[in-house]
Amino acid sequence: MCEVIARWDRIQPVLATWGERAADAALDAVHVLAPVPRPGKTLAIGLNCALGATLMRPYIQELNKVAGDTFISCYPNAGLPNPMSDTGFDETPDVTSRLVHEFAAEGLVNIVGGCCGTTPDHIAAIAGQVLPCAPRALKLGGQRMGFKADEAVAA
Repeated sequence: MCEVIARWDRIQPVLATWGERAADAALDAVHVLAPVPRPGKTLAIGLNCALGATLMRPYIQELNKVAGDTFISCYPNAGLPNPMSDTGFDETPDVTSRLVHEFAAEGLVNIVGGCCGTTPDHIAAIAGQVLPCAPRALKLGGQRMGFKADEAVAA
C-alpha cells in the first residue's frame, strides 16, 4: 500500500486503518510514508479494534509523532474480549469514552469511534466526551490546520 500511495501524482482521499495486532506494521507504513510529500494523499491513518484504547495508547502516540500532516483515527474495542461478559467485552460506555477523551484532550486524534463490543451508548458517550476538546492540528508546510470537533460530527 505504501508504494502505491507514494507513486500517486494526484489527491486520493484514503483512510487507512489497521487492527492493533497489526499496529507494528501500521507504524512501519507510517515511517515509510513520512518522508513522502503526501498532504491530501492520505486523509487519515489510524488503528481500530483488537485490544482496546488502553493498549492502543503507545501506537496512537507514535502515529501522532510521525504523521503530523495526516488525520489520525482511533476506533477501539470496548476493552479486551471477555466471553463471560454479556456483551463479550468488559468496558462500559463511561470507561471507553473516558479513555478516548484522553486521546482527544492530549491532541492525539482527529477521528474517533468504536469497534467490537461498542454499542450506540458507547458512541454517544465518546461523542459527548470529545466534542468539547480542541481539534488536533495538522502540520502542513509549516502551517497548522485543524477542524473543530463539532464540525466533523455527522448528523
